[in-house]
Amino acid sequence: MKKYKLKSISRLSPSSFELVMEPVDIKNGLDFYPGQYISLSVRNGSKKSTFRCFSISSAPSNDGEIRVGVRSGSRYTKLLEQAELNSLVEIDGPFGEFTPDLEEKRPLILIAGGIGVTPMISILESLQVYKLNRPTQLFYFNKSSDDIPYLEKIKGFNKSRIFVSGSFKEDNSLEVGELCQESLSEALPEKLGSSADYYICGPAGFMKKATDILRNSGVPEANIITESFSSTSKNQSVFSSLSFATYILAGFLIAGSITAFAAKDFVKNLLKENDSRESENEVIDNTNNYYTDESSTNTHQQPSGSQSTQRSSTYQSPRSTAS
Repeated sequence: MKKYKLKSISRLSPSSFELVMEPVDIKNGLDFYPGQYISLSVRNGSKKSTFRCFSISSAPSNDGEIRVGVRSGSRYTKLLEQAELNSLVEIDGPFGEFTPDLEEKRPLILIAGGIGVTPMISILESLQVYKLNRPTQLFYFNKSSDDIPYLEKIKGFNKSRIFVSGSFKEDNSLEVGELCQESLSEALPEKLGSSADYYICGPAGFMKKATDILRNSGVPEANIITESFSSTSKNQSVFSSLSFATYILAGFLIAGSITAFAAKDFVKNLLKENDSRESENEVIDNTNNYYTDESSTNTHQQPSGSQSTQRSSTYQSPRSTAS
């Protein structure tokens, strides 16, 4: 667990804001890859929030500073937005495999919807700060031109296209449109070939639609990487407060308890059945009658476990190489 303090809170758009945090001890800052997320808890006075997960929106840096973009609207995000500056922030992580190799030469296509642009900002900023040359293009989709987080930063990237499907005000850097095959046409295999990597982040419906468009356009399944965007531990296979080992141990303990109770009842019933049979046999022996007791076996089948594979990245965090 890393300890940070809240440096600043700034408005990104009418529905989103950004937290900037710096490490209490710079030697104990967090090492992360662009595109990863963290779990954090803020102490505001005597109150401490629960842990929630947020994508990092900054590039790795030697000073350890971390930024996260947050969508407003819930009681929890309101608590974050009202936190006092210099409040203690506890950070766990980093988590996630949404981490493209930024030194690769194949084209990198980033497709984001809404606040799902947050990890893309970390990736794009890292390309700029560390002067990495991977050819990259961002396709960003939002419902309103008045509510785009990181708008100026997105405009600052050479190859970015911003599509607005709803409320729109005149802006030469914005386009009217929505996620479809036509809006992604210049990033599809007929233009780039099959060697590009596609990273998608946003609401579940948005990601499914983007994935279907890419598949139908001939993009290989292995080249499509998605990340469900949520402030909770839902995409994301996240165990923010407890480790995975703790969950496994708890599962074994619960299963063991259930098995113990079941075994106890089984033995108890078995003893009762034996006592009953002995009594019945005594009666049968006395009357010279015979009977056969037929028993049946009840089999319970447990669901098989599923295995998940993680996609590794060869990109190395600049903090981890700093002297």
